[in-house]
Order: sequence, then structure tokens, then C-alpha cells
Amino acid sequence: MAKLKIGTITFIVNGYSLNNSLPYFQRAVPARHQERLGKKTIKIRLHVEHGNYALQCHRLTEQHNALFKAMDSDPLLTPTENKLAAIALLAAHGLSPKDAKPIVSRPADWIGTFDETPHINEFLDSELPRGVTHSTLALTARDALFNGLPVLLSEAFSVYLDNHRKSDDKRFKKAQKLHWDKLVNHTGDIALEAFSRDHAKSFRDHRLQVGINPVSVKREIATIKAIFEKAIVELSLRMKNPFENLTIRGAEVEGKRPSFTKDELSKLIESAIIKDDERRRLFLCLALTGARLAEIVGLRKQDVDLEKEVILIVPHASRSLKTANSKRQIPMHPLAREALRKQFETSDGKFVFPSYASDVSVNADSVSAMLKKWIASVLSGTTKTTHSLRHTMSDLFREANTPDAIKNAIGGWSNTKSVAEHYGEGHSELVLRRHLLAALDWLPSSLQSHSAFHPLPSQGS
Repeated sequence: MAKLKIGTITFIVNGYSLNNSLPYFQRAVPARHQERLGKKTIKIRLHVEHGNYALQCHRLTEQHNALFKAMDSDPLLTPTENKLAAIALLAAHGLSPKDAKPIVSRPADWIGTFDETPHINEFLDSELPRGVTHSTLALTARDALFNGLPVLLSEAFSVYLDNHRKSDDKRFKKAQKLHWDKLVNHTGDIALEAFSRDHAKSFRDHRLQVGINPVSVKREIATIKAIFEKAIVELSLRMKNPFENLTIRGAEVEGKRPSFTKDELSKLIESAIIKDDERRRLFLCLALTGARLAEIVGLRKQDVDLEKEVILIVPHASRSLKTANSKRQIPMHPLAREALRKQFETSDGKFVFPSYASDVSVNADSVSAMLKKWIASVLSGTTKTTHSLRHTMSDLFREANTPDAIKNAIGGWSNTKSVAEHYGEGHSELVLRRHLLAALDWLPSSLQSHSAFHPLPSQGS
């Protein structure tokens, strides 16, 4: 154990040592295993091209923990631990996976027997002697030596995270891993390339049979499919995604979120204006913009311009955006502007809704649950939630004959109809405002009387 300085921070790293100023991983071999391994100490040189020394030591520690556990013939050894142990066992003999592949070429004039792989003989003689039953560990190490080892399901998740833009988002990582662990628990930690279409169907059927809603199953499988896709690409595997186009009966019908009727939305807006607190002001911004929940919950005060009456949807440290099209400028409806004005006056700090957002996290899930209960209290018996607000705004734009390009610019929806619409500086603030107000001009005049707002700019195009 030694101290390792990374930047301005000094860490104590298990296994890290310096030998003649060179970095090494060093670990004592338990006395019970010293005779078999032929050494009292494991010592492995660390190389800068293999990454951070602390992480290298951590990986080597895991491998040797698994090795010693396997050598104790632990019946609870998992496939992942068995794989790590096999790699560590090879390393103890100075070998790595696939080291048996390079062979020594026989000289042209050689006569008699010839050993093409002399570098692996010591390992074979020591760990796989003839005439005895070999351990699972030794057999796994032999497979690794000749063929390499397959990527397991548990390891595929790490590949996915390492290549995802949200890999540092703890909440994202936790949510995605929850879905993946359900799959691993159902099928076992098998090799990724051994996972078949039948495995995928079995998992789908299992989730439906235990009573999970088809829409929820569809959401789970969407995550799992994405992990498979990333692993297949990054590891250059020759296999099809087993979850591609997997049918989930019932998800197609139930998956469409119902919109609020105009009467329902009016009741909710009126109730929110009367309540006039942080959560209801948040609701008004959702209902009158069509923005995603996390986009509004995570607003900072610098993202809101009350004078120009616009909301900027941009990523920041505690809230990323769903797509590239999500970054945009949304005009304010007068009711939304008034809600934001009051919220500015009553909230401290840099976030508009500080009860639900901070530099550390944006708690959109808790807001969703809270508003779901409130919506049900206003609209007795409804099952509609905040998710329906975005669908409602899309319907309102459609009813107002809003051009798709403008609708997408306000709502942050993807535009796949015309490449030409991605060129130029986009639509002016005035044009976006005119179309937003046109989609909401059906709101009863009685609601407008609640709003003390500045006059809007000219409605010209």
C-alpha cells in the first residue's frame, strides 16, 4: 500500500507500490496457495497506457480476490468471479488471454518433433497435469489462454456506460442498471454472444407473467436493447440484437398517452392560479409550453428572461437534455410569465424551483408523483399525468394548423421531414410567440383576468 498523487489529491491505494521508482501492483499470496503458485508475492508492473494506476490496482485486486476465492474451491463463485480468477491465474504464470495463439514457426530444415508453444508449457504442467480432474478455474484459464474469454452480461453494462454521454449521471446509471439486473437475474450471467432470441422472449414473457404493465415492460426492454446495441458495436460482435423488433402485446394500445381535453386543462390551470404556490407555478409553465418535465423543473433563473418573455432550454451540470433538438427558446404565454415572475420574487438561489432542483440533481420524478396526485384531486377519477401535457400541446398545435417546423422548434420534437428546415437561424421569437398564443387562444377570458402581465409585442409575422 502506498500513496498515489493524482492532480492535487493524494490517495492511499491498496496494492500500489514503487520499485526503483517504477509503479507496480504488489500483493502477498496467502500461505495456503504459495506452493501452487510458486511464489509468495504477486508483483505486476503498471503501465501508463493502461490507464490510471489506481484503477489498474483496483482491477488487479478484484482479479486476485477472485483467484484466491476460486483456489479455495468456493461453490458460490459467480461466472464473473471465475473469469477474473482465470485471468489472474494466467497472470501469475506471466500469461494473458489468447497467449497460446502466437506460435513459434518450425524452421524449414527441422526434423523430428517441434514445440510450437513452449511459452505455455509451464502453465499446462502446473495447472493442467495429465491424469487428474481439473478444477473449473483451471479449465476456464485454459479456455482463456487458447480462445480468450467471452464478454458476460454483467460486463456488457460497463461497456454501455463507458460509451454513454450520461455515464457520470448517478441517477441515470442507477435507473439503467436496475433494468439490466432484472435481465441478468432471469437468465444468469451468461456470455453476451450466447444470448439468443429465445432468451429475449423468455424475459419478456416472465415480466408480463409477474404482472408488469406491458408499457412498463416495453420501457424496460428499450433500455436493455440499447445496452445490447452499444455492446455489439463497441466490441465488434458478430450477432444481431436479440431484442430487435420484439413484440410486446398490449404496449401498442396502452402506450399512447391520452391528452387532456380543453375543459380539463382549463380546470387545472384555474386551480393552479388560485393555489399560486411553487408546485402550481411549475405546473403552469409545463401546461403552457409543452416542455418536458425535467426541462422546466431544472430551470435556472439565468434561463428565464422576463422582459423578453422567453425561456431558454439549455443543458447544465445537474440536468442534461434528451436530444440535440431539445436546446431551444420557448416564448412565454402571459399566464406562464406571471407564474415565473411570482416565483422569482419568492425563491432564493439560482434555480427557479429550488424545492426540486439544485447543482447536484433535478428531481423530476418526485415532481411527477406530486403533480399526479394533485391532478387526480382536481379531475376526480382521472389517470392522466404530467406526461399528458406534452401530448396535449402537440394536439393544440395541430388543431391551430401550426406548421410542423414551428411546432418542433417550440416543443423540441425531432424534425425528420425536411433537411432544409435545419438550415439558417431558425424561426424568429415573434413568429414562435404568435403560433404559441394561437394554439392557446381558446383559453377562457376569465383565466386571463388572473394575470398581471406586461403588454405583448406586436403580433405581426
